Amino acid sequence: MKIIANIPDILLNEVRHFSGKDTVGKPLVFALKEWIALKRIKELNKEIRQTPMEFSEYFSATAVRELNRQS
Repeated sequence: MKIIANIPDILLNEVRHFSGKDTVGKPLVFALKEWIALKRIKELNKEIRQTPMEFSEYFSATAVRELNRQS
């Protein structure tokens, strides 16, 4: 999709700098993907705060460590 937008040069240059991309479109796509990822993380954190995770009665930290060592 093509979009016409007025974006300040300083903002676009910063996105270009931090993304390591040299064209105009790629830094914008990069920035939007990063923004979406942060929003998803915030939503997941909100859900976890509302309904904390509970460990199964069969959970064993020792067993998990052993599984990780086998990998």
